[in-house]
Amino acid sequence: MKKLLLTALLVSCCLGTLVRAQSVTYFLDYEGIPGSTTMVGFENKIEVLSYSSGVGRAISTPTGASSNREASAPSVSELTVFIALDPKANMELTKAAFIGNGKTVKLKGVRAVGDGPPQLFMEIEMTDTMIAALSQEGSNGNQVYINLSLNFTKVKYTTIPFNPQTGQPGQPQIFTYNLTTAVGS
Repeated sequence: MKKLLLTALLVSCCLGTLVRAQSVTYFLDYEGIPGSTTMVGFENKIEVLSYSSGVGRAISTPTGASSNREASAPSVSELTVFIALDPKANMELTKAAFIGNGKTVKLKGVRAVGDGPPQLFMEIEMTDTMIAALSQEGSNGNQVYINLSLNFTKVKYTTIPFNPQTGQPGQPQIFTYNLTTAVGS
């Protein structure tokens, strides 16, 4: 269990190294809220400029007894995304922040591979997701940006490794964690 949780955290933190110097785009697929993207295979999603998520645990190490370490249950942070104002999604996201119910939300990482179709290399799927915070920022002459904090009860991390020589996708690696039961698989 501890190894799986640590592996999921490392994978989510180090995805940039897995895709090397290729062009990467992130999309938010929010159930019931279409976005404005037009990328083939990822139409009507919300483009994400950046995101962050994390997991932490309190670990105590008694002096002279490192083999007796104890760890608390993981504390899973809300996933935050930073997006430019999306004309199709803005009002619906605002409504969801005020009165929305739990939805399925997926953050998808896509890499461009030459002239071929974009390839999904990672996905974070959140279940029973609600917008915990929404803030907008802008200034004269600049784009309006939105910060969203997404709270969820279950999360599934999927990473799709690629063969560095052929560029072909490998077997997806999946880790799921249920926050309500504190069980990972």
